[in-house]
Amino acid sequence: MGEVASGKRLLALAAGFVIWSVAFVVLYSALSIGCRQGWSDVHLLAGLSLQRVQLVALYVLHLLAGLGLVVFLRRSQFTSGAAAFLQTVAFYAAIAAVFSTAFTFAGTLMLTPC
Repeated sequence: MGEVASGKRLLALAAGFVIWSVAFVVLYSALSIGCRQGWSDVHLLAGLSLQRVQLVALYVLHLLAGLGLVVFLRRSQFTSGAAAFLQTVAFYAAIAAVFSTAFTFAGTLMLTPC
Protein backbone atom coordinates (compact mmCIF):
# COMPACT_ATOMS: atom_id res chain seq x y z
CA MET A 1 0.00 0.00 0.00
CA GLY A 2 2.90 2.38 0.68
CA GLU A 3 4.30 2.80 -2.83
CA VAL A 4 0.98 2.66 -4.68
CA ALA A 5 -0.99 4.88 -2.29
CA SER A 6 1.59 7.65 -2.35
CA GLY A 7 0.23 10.96 -3.61
CA LYS A 8 3.69 11.66 -5.04
CA ARG A 9 2.82 9.59 -8.12
CA LEU A 10 -0.23 11.71 -8.86
CA LEU A 11 1.72 14.90 -8.21
CA ALA A 12 4.41 13.72 -10.63
CA LEU A 13 1.69 13.07 -13.20
CA ALA A 14 0.60 16.72 -13.13
CA ALA A 15 3.99 18.33 -12.48
CA GLY A 16 4.97 18.90 -16.12
CA PHE A 17 1.82 20.79 -16.94
CA VAL A 18 2.03 22.68 -13.66
CA ILE A 19 5.42 23.93 -14.90
CA TRP A 20 3.74 24.86 -18.21
CA SER A 21 1.01 26.75 -16.32
CA VAL A 22 3.54 28.64 -14.22
CA ALA A 23 5.46 29.51 -17.39
CA PHE A 24 2.24 30.84 -18.93
CA VAL A 25 1.49 33.10 -15.99
CA VAL A 26 5.08 34.26 -15.47
CA LEU A 27 5.78 34.99 -19.14
CA TYR A 28 2.57 36.90 -19.74
CA SER A 29 3.01 38.82 -16.50
CA ALA A 30 6.57 39.71 -17.43
CA LEU A 31 5.42 40.71 -20.90
CA SER A 32 2.72 43.00 -19.53
CA ILE A 33 4.96 44.57 -16.90
CA GLY A 34 7.84 45.02 -19.35
CA CYS A 35 5.63 46.64 -21.97
CA ARG A 36 4.12 48.99 -19.40
CA GLN A 37 7.55 49.94 -18.05
CA GLY A 38 9.06 50.46 -21.51
CA TRP A 39 11.64 47.69 -21.24
CA SER A 40 11.39 47.04 -24.98
CA ASP A 41 13.02 50.44 -25.53
CA VAL A 42 15.99 49.68 -23.24
CA HIS A 43 18.63 48.09 -25.46
CA LEU A 44 21.39 45.89 -24.11
CA LEU A 45 24.02 43.81 -25.89
CA ALA A 46 23.79 43.04 -29.61
CA GLY A 47 20.64 45.13 -30.04
CA LEU A 48 18.57 42.97 -27.72
CA SER A 49 16.09 44.79 -25.55
CA LEU A 50 15.76 44.26 -21.83
CA GLN A 51 12.27 42.94 -22.54
CA ARG A 52 13.55 40.29 -24.98
CA VAL A 53 16.37 39.22 -22.66
CA GLN A 54 14.06 38.72 -19.68
CA LEU A 55 11.43 36.86 -21.73
CA VAL A 56 14.00 34.52 -23.28
CA ALA A 57 15.61 33.91 -19.88
CA LEU A 58 12.24 33.00 -18.36
CA TYR A 59 11.43 30.78 -21.35
CA VAL A 60 14.72 28.91 -21.05
CA LEU A 61 14.33 28.62 -17.27
CA HIS A 62 10.95 26.93 -17.64
CA LEU A 63 12.23 24.63 -20.38
CA LEU A 64 15.08 23.59 -18.11
CA ALA A 65 12.65 22.98 -15.24
CA GLY A 66 10.58 20.73 -17.48
CA LEU A 67 13.64 18.87 -18.74
CA GLY A 68 14.83 18.47 -15.16
CA LEU A 69 11.51 16.86 -14.29
CA VAL A 70 11.84 14.49 -17.25
CA VAL A 71 15.35 13.47 -16.15
CA PHE A 72 14.19 13.01 -12.56
CA LEU A 73 11.25 10.84 -13.59
CA ARG A 74 13.43 8.80 -15.94
CA ARG A 75 15.94 8.02 -13.19
CA SER A 76 13.45 7.01 -10.51
CA GLN A 77 12.12 3.53 -11.19
CA PHE A 78 9.51 1.50 -9.33
CA THR A 79 8.93 -2.22 -9.47
CA SER A 80 5.31 -2.65 -8.40
CA GLY A 81 2.59 -2.64 -11.05
CA ALA A 82 0.52 0.44 -10.24
CA ALA A 83 3.46 2.59 -9.16
CA ALA A 84 5.45 1.66 -12.26
CA PHE A 85 2.45 2.43 -14.47
CA LEU A 86 1.93 5.87 -12.88
CA GLN A 87 5.66 6.54 -13.16
CA THR A 88 5.62 5.73 -16.87
CA VAL A 89 2.55 7.87 -17.52
CA ALA A 90 4.06 10.76 -15.52
CA PHE A 91 7.29 10.48 -17.54
CA TYR A 92 5.49 10.71 -20.89
CA ALA A 93 3.22 13.49 -19.62
CA ALA A 94 6.32 15.45 -18.60
CA ILE A 95 7.78 14.99 -22.09
CA ALA A 96 4.50 16.23 -23.60
CA ALA A 97 4.60 19.24 -21.27
CA VAL A 98 8.16 20.13 -22.32
CA PHE A 99 7.14 20.04 -25.98
CA SER A 100 4.04 22.09 -25.15
CA THR A 101 6.17 24.65 -23.36
CA ALA A 102 8.65 24.84 -26.23
CA PHE A 103 5.90 25.24 -28.84
CA THR A 104 3.56 27.56 -26.96
CA PHE A 105 6.16 30.08 -25.89
CA ALA A 106 8.49 29.93 -28.90
CA GLY A 107 7.14 33.31 -29.96
CA THR A 108 9.22 34.93 -27.23
CA LEU A 109 12.26 34.18 -29.37
CA MET A 110 11.12 35.95 -32.55
CA LEU A 111 7.98 38.06 -32.21
CA THR A 112 7.97 41.70 -31.20
CA PRO A 113 7.23 41.86 -27.49
CA CYS A 114 4.89 44.84 -27.25
